[in-house]
Amino acid sequence: MDRFTEPLKTIGIEISDLQSCLTVDQAGLSNWVRLALQAQGVHQASISLILVDDAGIRRINAEHLGHDYATDVITFPMSEPNEPELTGEIVISTETAISSSALYGVPVERELALYAVHGVLHLCGYDDQDEASRQTMEARQQEILSPSEDVAFSKNSVAGRLPGMTGGSSCPL
Repeated sequence: MDRFTEPLKTIGIEISDLQSCLTVDQAGLSNWVRLALQAQGVHQASISLILVDDAGIRRINAEHLGHDYATDVITFPMSEPNEPELTGEIVISTETAISSSALYGVPVERELALYAVHGVLHLCGYDDQDEASRQTMEARQQEILSPSEDVAFSKNSVAGRLPGMTGGSSCPL
């Protein structure tokens, strides 16, 4: 059997909340990850979500990707495409979610849901490095997020956003 044929009970999601910017509904965020995995046909997965502030994601971005700026979400696949279990880490900046949600006029919870779904899609092999790939990924994000009646994300959210484009700091020092 592979990750696409195992029952849903084998999805594990662990959340490490390393930030103080926002009180996060961890169960709700886990549900979005499960929904995205289910939508992708993945039934066997172990996903770690790490919630950080802009300084934390900037350090991770610089150390692992060589980019010296904060961003919204970074993913680290830990499994190969042919392995039976999808394993990976999704790092999310809650500080960026706060400023971006204000900028785009959406609830911060929905911006976090977008980041979680975006991260899952990256772990499932989606890419947003060129225009065609970005459009495909954005369309899939909207398909997954559309069951929620109050989802109204800007087309510029996540994949189309410029690196480091955030508002002022909303996070206590």
